[in-house]
Amino acid sequence: MSYGPAFKTLSFLRKHLVLLIPWAVLCIYWLTIFIATHTPTGKLPAVTVVGKDKTMHYVAYLGLGIFFWLAYYRDTRPTFKEKKTWFVVLMLVGYGMLDELTQWFVGRTTSIVDLCFDSLGILSSLLIIFLIRKLSHWLILIWIAFFVFTHWPLQTPFVTVPESFNPLLDLAYMACYCTITMMWWRCISPKSKFIVNRSTILSTIIVMTIYLLIDQFILIILMKRDFDQNILNASLSSILVGIIASLLFGLHNQAEEKYLKQLKYLDENNINDPNYFDPGY
Repeated sequence: MSYGPAFKTLSFLRKHLVLLIPWAVLCIYWLTIFIATHTPTGKLPAVTVVGKDKTMHYVAYLGLGIFFWLAYYRDTRPTFKEKKTWFVVLMLVGYGMLDELTQWFVGRTTSIVDLCFDSLGILSSLLIIFLIRKLSHWLILIWIAFFVFTHWPLQTPFVTVPESFNPLLDLAYMACYCTITMMWWRCISPKSKFIVNRSTILSTIIVMTIYLLIDQFILIILMKRDFDQNILNASLSSILVGIIASLLFGLHNQAEEKYLKQLKYLDENNINDPNYFDPGY
């Protein structure tokens, strides 16, 4: 059995990407809400949500808190007894205060009520991270949130955006379908690790297809919405991308497992191998 430089390089990149991606997502998200809160009111797009401005503040800082906790703690979780947990809370609340104060320089008003909703979002994110520890629970939470968002009554839309923002909503819709597909695959795999076998492939295809049919046909009819062929195509494409990505992760995990077994065999038998490589997991 031989594993060349390509496999070793892939293992090395994957190890570091796992560390970098959460921080990259956090930085992009943080920059986005900073730009949104420091854009003059007259130049802001006409975006409205249920609950108006206060809902946007709560959701924005809820997301900021969740992304920060996931990037900072990774596989562990914060505890209420740790001092650094409350230091992080104070730091994020302090940023919310600074964010409100600096809005004055771009002609926007500083609001103590907005700061309260920012702080509430941060505290809610801590509670969610503390309570939800299993991948299956994250899948349920994301799936429910996605379902509520996409099936909100048309009479009072959850969010209203200019037509120029519709491509962004479509991308978010596709990202959710892809994420749910991959999370489902991983949840039904042994030890919540991407595995390739017949049951995981068939289960993912069947479950996501059934949900797509319910989402695009049955519920749309019940809610008296118009059928959108573009959304159907985008959803199918996203599910396919999620399946392909899961398949690639699974194949890599299986190859890596065989590789580690080979290293163990060589070590136990005192066999020198010039291609010895520790992927660091």
